[in-house]
Amino acid sequence: MKEMKRYLKNERGDGLMLVIIGMLFVSIFICFLFFDFSNVFISKRVSQTGADAAALAGARSSSDYMSEVLKEKVEDELESLADAWEAIKEALGSSSSDGEEGETRTIEEIFDEFIRGIESSKGKSMPGDIRSFIWNGSGEVKGTPALIFLFKDPQISEMACKAVRDHLHTSRQEAVSFTEKNQNDRLVDYQFLEEEFKIYAKTERDGKYITVPDSSLSGISASAAVQIGSPKGVKISCS
Repeated sequence: MKEMKRYLKNERGDGLMLVIIGMLFVSIFICFLFFDFSNVFISKRVSQTGADAAALAGARSSSDYMSEVLKEKVEDELESLADAWEAIKEALGSSSSDGEEGETRTIEEIFDEFIRGIESSKGKSMPGDIRSFIWNGSGEVKGTPALIFLFKDPQISEMACKAVRDHLHTSRQEAVSFTEKNQNDRLVDYQFLEEEFKIYAKTERDGKYITVPDSSLSGISASAAVQIGSPKGVKISCS
């Protein structure tokens, strides 16, 4: 009888030990699970930072290239107008010209008429710095006012949108670089959102887990869209 009681007492001790060990394993599993959830949250934030950086880099690269293209277009147009004026002066052969009624006009008056003709074709008043440049072929011209005077809005939009499209491969490489710098594993999508004039980027980061194999879950992704900078006062539409 005494041996039976001793045996039952030992069995209860073993059962308690099993419960303690079981609780210990459950606690460890919960800790690992919490670690995985925390890692997912952190990875999501890192992935979002990478997507933001990629989209921003792409938009900045696109804006810089577009600005260079528009600047070249403005310079070409200014040179064309200056050359046209030089051709008129050469045709005159002197600082004066006979009008239809034989009156003598100064070269300044002829220049004013030339400028009025340009303003009439553009439907806008010419900025003074452009007038000075055409007159003597030198001087600094402010880019944005010149762009707005020399080109109509649809023309500006067409040039800007073409520049962004032509530069898309290069701006994508910039986005890839910033994706990697911000600890993302890959750039999975990169687009020029023409209707919104934005650059869209989607990045992905592989998760690191304890409770499940890393390969069993897809990468943690995030996306961002950033407006491409355009000249002040100019609304670009690619639609």
